[in-house]
Amino acid sequence: CLGPNAALSDILSEIVDVVANEMDGSAEVRATEELSFHIEGCNSRLGSLGPTTNPLFMNKTTVGSLDVVSMFPNLKAVQVSKMVAQALMESSVEFAGLDYEMVGIYLALNYSRQEIANIGLSKFVPIRIVKKGGVSKITISSQECRSPQEAKDKWYFSPMIPNAAQKRLMLSKAMEVAVRECFRNHLYQFDGKVYRQSEGGPIGLRLNMAVSRIVMAMWDKQLSKLGGQTGWMVHLLKRYVDDVTAVVETLRLGVRWTVWGLKYNKVWEAEDRTGGLTDDQRTMREFREMANTILPFIQVTFDTVDDHLSKTLPVLDLQCWTEGKVILHKYYEKPTSSKYCIMTT
Repeated sequence: CLGPNAALSDILSEIVDVVANEMDGSAEVRATEELSFHIEGCNSRLGSLGPTTNPLFMNKTTVGSLDVVSMFPNLKAVQVSKMVAQALMESSVEFAGLDYEMVGIYLALNYSRQEIANIGLSKFVPIRIVKKGGVSKITISSQECRSPQEAKDKWYFSPMIPNAAQKRLMLSKAMEVAVRECFRNHLYQFDGKVYRQSEGGPIGLRLNMAVSRIVMAMWDKQLSKLGGQTGWMVHLLKRYVDDVTAVVETLRLGVRWTVWGLKYNKVWEAEDRTGGLTDDQRTMREFREMANTILPFIQVTFDTVDDHLSKTLPVLDLQCWTEGKVILHKYYEKPTSSKYCIMTT
């Protein structure tokens, strides 16, 4: 991607991708072989489980998939930038070689003194030196950007040195601003005209994918946690970008996801008996409803084996299905898959 914020995007992506790689609870997979490995692990765990005693579930498992609807266009600049900052604060990744005096200047240029005080960084964020004649309307010049020392000479720095936790807070707040403004000020060209994309994931920008990894990793963790809190066992949850593969306990007739968790109702059971949906379709319908409560801008659709003539679920290069409590899979190639490849010289 080319453009005025492409370089900033690349720099931010280096940081965001490293944080995403180390996030606890992420369900991300990057290849078919990795997903196959996790399916086999799931089968081992299922083989050690006895029959369910929970009246909300049948004694079988459902394999299904969730697909995020228009994920990139629905990434909201303010929300996702805050999520990046949170992920960085919670990360165990250590960043060496950063000039925290320049980070402090960046914070001073983008936050008011009151906001800095509320964050708890007043002692480490510098104050602009004001010469006779009042405050300059220029926040920082291009020359100062090229010469850090020249920039620093125009600021008053406290003698206090931030500790590791305070440095991490400074970096996370700086990243929040940088990601937000990179998202809000992406320029792209269409039909000979230049437009500014002020909302949604920037088209063609590397940062878009990097940030989505943070967002979806948080979504993964919250979805698994929510299932556990309500007693709905999620045996497997793995995701390739925005395509989620899930293995869950199959719901009995009449069970719905509600704001109070999973609930049974005789009226719902009667509806399910005449509704025409299979056990797997009913189960994934309610799993979708639960998933759609996690983040308002991340909404999903569902897919099951019963939605395909083959009675298998296509996931990456696999076709999956269940027999009892075992998930079976075989190699799958989409009909449109090219038989040719380009060889490098």
